Amino acid sequence: MKRMMILLALLMAAIVVFSGPVAEVLNLPEPTAEAKKKKKRYNVVKCPNQTYDNYTCKGTAGKDRLVGGPADRSPYGAHDQMYGKEGNDVYQGGNGRDIFTDESITSSDRYVFPSTEFSFDSTSSFTYAWVRDWGGSADVLDLASYRYDDFDRRNWLGQDLYLEGPEARDILIEDFFTSNTIDYFKFSDRTVTAAEIKREFSGG
Repeated sequence: MKRMMILLALLMAAIVVFSGPVAEVLNLPEPTAEAKKKKKRYNVVKCPNQTYDNYTCKGTAGKDRLVGGPADRSPYGAHDQMYGKEGNDVYQGGNGRDIFTDESITSSDRYVFPSTEFSFDSTSSFTYAWVRDWGGSADVLDLASYRYDDFDRRNWLGQDLYLEGPEARDILIEDFFTSNTIDYFKFSDRTVTAAEIKREFSGG
C-alpha cells in the first residue's frame, strides 16, 4: 500500500512538471483544448487605423478580426473601408455602409453583419455595404441574425449580386456571377451555397 502511494505521488509530480515550462522546452504537444484555442486566435484590428483619413483600415498578413468604428465618429460616422490580406480574416462591420476588400486569392474569410441597420451613410449616395473578395474556397457571408427570406436577391448588370434586406440592410457582392467570391451564405434558418444562389438566376 505504501509503495502504491509513493508511485502515485511520483506520477502526479511528473504530470505537473511536464504540463509546465518543461513541456515547452521539450516541445511536447499541448492539450487539445489549448491547441484549438491558439489555432483560432485572431489579431484584433480596430478601425480605422490609418492616419491619413478617418475611415481606412488595413489588416496584417495574418489572421485578423477587423472591427468597424463607432457610430458617433466624425465626419463619416461608422463608415469604414477595410482591407484584408493573406490570413483567413473576419470582417465585423458596423452601421455605416462599410466597404470590405479582401485582397487574397486563397484565404477563406467571413463577413459578419449585425442585426441593426448597416447600409446607411448620410455622406454618400450609395446605400449598400460592399463586399469585394478576390478568392478562396470557403468565404462566408454571415447573416445569422436574419432568415433567408429576409433578403431579395438580384443580378446586377450580369456580374454583381445585390441583396436587398429590410430597411437599411442592403449588400452588394462585387463580381459574384463572374468570379470566385463568396462561397456560403449563412442565415438563421439555413446555409446556402454560391451555386444554389446562381441557379436561382440560371433557371437550373
